[in-house]
Order: sequence, then structure tokens, then C-alpha cells
Amino acid sequence: FAVVPAARSGFAIQVGSAASNTVLGSLQQPNGEPFALIGGMLRPLKPGKDREESTFFTNRSGRFVAERVAPGDYEIVYGKVIIGTISVPDDSTGLVQVGVITQQKEQ
Repeated sequence: FAVVPAARSGFAIQVGSAASNTVLGSLQQPNGEPFALIGGMLRPLKPGKDREESTFFTNRSGRFVAERVAPGDYEIVYGKVIIGTISVPDDSTGLVQVGVITQQKEQ
């Protein structure tokens, strides 16, 4: 940025964001089958300044990657179905692996 503030004024420029994590995991149905080739989102349980919805798409084995995720608690949503919840720790820096998330019951 090239900024030239006038006398007795200034500019505030935010550089970076807390939403700098990438979440990796796999999604399973209650019967053990993967949630294959679906689009979904991570929806923050408590919306905040940097906490926004993050979309993802699964591969054939149910593996997903969600980018630009801020620390906090999120529910994993596919359409109107809540598959599960995850937590991104406050001290996370970059890659957060959440393992296999299995939907508890069919909705």
C-alpha cells in the first residue's frame, strides 16, 4: 500500500487476520460410509470479527479441506444436516487436522 496521509490525520490498515488456518478432516455417515462428493460449510457457533463461514467440498473418500478458518468452535453443515462440530484452538498456526468426524445420528 502507498499511503499519503494529510497533516494531523492517518490511515489504519489491517494486515492479516486470525482466519489463517486450514482445516483437514474426513466425514463419515453413521453407517460408516463416507460423505462422498458433497459441498458443505463450517459455520461458526459464535460469529465474531474474523469468524465467518468457510465452504468445502469432499472427495470420494469423504476427505475435506476448509481454508481461511479462525480459531473457535464450528459446526459442519451439509444442506440442513449438521454432521458434527469441531474446535480450532486459539494457539493454532496453519494446519489443523480434525481426523474423522462421524455423524452421530441420521437427520
